[in-house]
Amino acid sequence: MHRAGWQWILAVCALWVAGCTCGTPPVESELTVVFGQPVDGQRLAQGDDADPAAEGFQYDVVAVATDSSGRAVTLARAKLEVQLAGEPSWREATAAFIDGGQVRFPRVTLPGRTNVLRVTVEEAGSKRTATHNQSVTVGGESWSVDISGPAEGQVLRESDDVDPATPGYQVRFKLRTSGLAGRAGTLYCGNACGIPTADFMVAPGGITEVPVTLTEASCEAQVAECYAVVRYGDKDVASSKRSFTLDSVAPRVELSAPVAAVSSSTFKVEAVVGCCEDGTVATLSREGQTPLSATVSGGVVSFPEVVVPGGGLFPYTLRVTDSGGNPVERPFDVVVAPTPHAIELLHAVLRGGRGWQCLQRHPGGRHRDDERE
Repeated sequence: MHRAGWQWILAVCALWVAGCTCGTPPVESELTVVFGQPVDGQRLAQGDDADPAAEGFQYDVVAVATDSSGRAVTLARAKLEVQLAGEPSWREATAAFIDGGQVRFPRVTLPGRTNVLRVTVEEAGSKRTATHNQSVTVGGESWSVDISGPAEGQVLRESDDVDPATPGYQVRFKLRTSGLAGRAGTLYCGNACGIPTADFMVAPGGITEVPVTLTEASCEAQVAECYAVVRYGDKDVASSKRSFTLDSVAPRVELSAPVAAVSSSTFKVEAVVGCCEDGTVATLSREGQTPLSATVSGGVVSFPEVVVPGGGLFPYTLRVTDSGGNPVERPFDVVVAPTPHAIELLHAVLRGGRGWQCLQRHPGGRHRDDERE
């Protein structure tokens, strides 16, 4: 054989011995694997047994591998081992079913009350491996469901809409369950208007989220009482009631006076206030000055005597916070005509603009355009 032929064969052998991946580039990112089901430290109830007729406690275990660079992962092999807490030996679980970067081990037998799971995966091509351990407890407690969110006593305001881009006010209920995965349930709410009944399916892993869209807005604070019911065969598993306050609409403030320049350094400020309880305190403030206070009555708040030192432009802010804690700020400017001349406002005053333009009328009938910064 020619020398060149031998060199080619030797080169192929060297690549094979070195573990050539046939064109797969070297990988510098990190491969990790975690359990998707059960989660670390989870307590499983007897109702979570995937096959009550079989001996021992059966549970479907799911693990997911990811790459730190964000690229897709394809697994070649995966192995799950189970160990009783405190024992030195590991027991290999059932065969793995791989789907890309996810692997499922069906009907894994958990032999004791406290078990340690260890999953080991190998990526196709790169042959990188990753291992992860976690514990899971098999308890003897009965099935349960509880509402963990909204929290007891929490106030949901206009700013707490979980999805402002979606029409209507969105509330996301969070349920904590045990032994009820895959079961159907219903969320009920009373006392507060606008929270509809919502059906849901209990998710695996112990946490279920139930999104709800209010059917009507809540202008005034209302205390809602909600509870969840999950159907388990011919039984109903119910949560305790969870109370929270709903005030989904902040006050609406529209200035009614003054709406044009005023001729006196003492003037009245008045505003129409909607979606706000009577008796709510409103404040009127100007930088460097003591704020004025007034109460909302009949949907109106009034400050009858506001005093400034003379003519000019004066920035004010009207603030109203309803009983639910929704804050609203309404900035506006007041133009006071400098005496002894009267001023006609020629265009709207804009805070942050170039200035205010006016026509000053002199006693002899002459006019002078004047623009003041």
